[in-house]
Amino acid sequence: MKLRQGLLTVTVGLCLLGWNPPALAEQHPYLGLGMSGAGRNNPAFNAGESDNLSFTLRGSLPLGEFFAVKSSVFVGQYSVQAAPTATLTVPLQPQINGYVGVGYSFAVASTGESNNNNVLGNTAAPVAIGGVEFFPGSSSALYIDVMFSPTGFEGRHEAASLNMGWGMRF
Repeated sequence: MKLRQGLLTVTVGLCLLGWNPPALAEQHPYLGLGMSGAGRNNPAFNAGESDNLSFTLRGSLPLGEFFAVKSSVFVGQYSVQAAPTATLTVPLQPQINGYVGVGYSFAVASTGESNNNNVLGNTAAPVAIGGVEFFPGSSSALYIDVMFSPTGFEGRHEAASLNMGWGMRF
């Protein structure tokens, strides 16, 4: 209790002297475009073509102060995969948020064979996401994250991808 009173006294004193604590980042909705690379691509079953790199379309929609829906679409040469996720977003520094979450990835389209590999595997599977978003200026968003699917390949093997990009806030 004494510690809390002491902190309150120091904070009030600093505010009276004109000191303002740094504002933490807020969530912002954005649409982004970036690249994604496969960190782990089907080690056991590699029939079909593999998209080790793909374009990434990202949308982020805040749902309250700490939650957001972040949906990604991975567009590769041989396949298209979508991965909507629900995230817990925490402000780390001014203009910087960290986030972790879970979701589900599923194949949207594939050319030729049905088992073409995308950066998150070749089958529908749960995914985990962790990353950081940075809001420089008034209309930009930069993001970098890792997505991991424990059963992304044939429902038996893990898949991981590193995703990064730039977005426009709205």
